[in-house]
Amino acid sequence: MPDAHLLEERHGGVRPADLLPLQHPFGDPAAALALHPARPPLGRRRGRAARAEPVHGGPPPRGGVRAADPGAAAVLGHRAAGCRTGAAPPAPPRFLFVGRVTPSKGIGALVEEFAALPGYELLVVGDGDLRPALERRYAGCANIRFAGRLPQADLAAAYRGATALVFPSLAPETFGLSVVEAFACGTPAIVRDAGGAGELVEDTGGGIVYRTGGELRQAVSRLAGDPALRDALGRRAREGFLRRYTVERHMDEYLGHVGAIRASKGVH
Repeated sequence: MPDAHLLEERHGGVRPADLLPLQHPFGDPAAALALHPARPPLGRRRGRAARAEPVHGGPPPRGGVRAADPGAAAVLGHRAAGCRTGAAPPAPPRFLFVGRVTPSKGIGALVEEFAALPGYELLVVGDGDLRPALERRYAGCANIRFAGRLPQADLAAAYRGATALVFPSLAPETFGLSVVEAFACGTPAIVRDAGGAGELVEDTGGGIVYRTGGELRQAVSRLAGDPALRDALGRRAREGFLRRYTVERHMDEYLGHVGAIRASKGVH
């Protein structure tokens, strides 16, 4: 069973008990069946979301599921079951951060950027060492709110209601689970080009990858000002999730590898 403290860190301070009872390391595969149908697909186009500029066209993504661990798959499956796509983005546009409020997650720079963008809301979900100082420093910014820990249902609602998730991590993340959770809810992601999180966006076309503060501001402005673009990226995000990151797909890939190893060793 996944370590409870690891799961808590991975989900911005949300306790595993708030999410689901993990009685099996893969959770309940039936949870994936509760996923709501995606909105009408965007066709076979792939939006390879390059540096702050989605590029339209190209073949569909190739390859298998990336390195999501069993605990992550279980939590994601149950969270996704609570996500309904198609919710209209709020007015004013609301952007979402989900994760640990610590320096390596890039939250300090993100909050600073939104302090200069009063027309856009930023909802920070999670807890960590930087939260008290950031709350004090930006107490006068009505567009920035620190929600702390959220239970599963409220977190799913936050994903659904966001214009986009912002994933500003400075560290080279190996996976970026909150990005895939946003995809499960049909919400696009704006992701810093650091580690594997950017690959999630490039593989699905479900968002925008940025490198600089200027590119981040440009991405925020584009998605806030162009509902059609936001909706298109959200559909791609949802399609990519269903194609690559459901519990069923994870189980199929995992058991396929197990079967191949058994066959190579002559085990039946």
